[in-house]
Amino acid sequence: MIAASAITLVIVLAIASIALWRQNNDNPAATSNATASGSTPDGARGTTDAERTVALKHAGRIVFVVDTSNGMGPWLDAAKDGVSSLVATLPDEVSAGLITYSSSGANVGTPIAPANAGQRGQLSDAMRSLKAGGGPGPLPDALLLGYQNAVNNAAPNTAPLVVVITASGMASGTDISTLTSFIQADASNRVTAARVVALAGTGADRAPLDKAASTTHGRVDAVKDADELRTAIRDVAVSKGGSGS
Repeated sequence: MIAASAITLVIVLAIASIALWRQNNDNPAATSNATASGSTPDGARGTTDAERTVALKHAGRIVFVVDTSNGMGPWLDAAKDGVSSLVATLPDEVSAGLITYSSSGANVGTPIAPANAGQRGQLSDAMRSLKAGGGPGPLPDALLLGYQNAVNNAAPNTAPLVVVITASGMASGTDISTLTSFIQADASNRVTAARVVALAGTGADRAPLDKAASTTHGRVDAVKDADELRTAIRDVAVSKGGSGS
């Protein structure tokens, strides 16, 4: 009797296991949505709000370097939306700032400061006021401003971000090599170094962006349309393997 009962129990357990396997395979979301409590999953990139917050806190300082030349015309509204949305979610202990550049030069749009309510408002207002105009700008000068703002006063054990958003080339007569040589020398004397992450729309000159990103152990994310740019900005602090294509 005991042996028969044991056999019956094994059969019941086997049937239950098969039923559970079928349920999970018919509904993959049941097993794939095991995310942290209070976080929102993103199916396209697999990141959550909690992961983005952790990544932003690890960055500590983030400087947006935004191309405002004519080449950014079709992309600028998406850049405004993306940056403004990200800024609204920045933890208070993260500092943020804005650099803009075009043929008129590189300029500090919003000095870097902790992302309290006032700074968030200033950054969003500065982004919303941007207009596309002029020819390609001095990317190396803009990156230098962004780099210096990112690394100065950075806390130890952080990884500041310089986020370049561009869809055009680099002004003639400018050379990215001088900048990357400076960054290499400067980084060797710092505990904390900044990473360059470039979000490149169609029309962007990839060569200088790739060089700046590789020098700083950053990356280049190629974006094909406005929606991809918004998503790339939202997830900019989250590490990804390699450069986009």
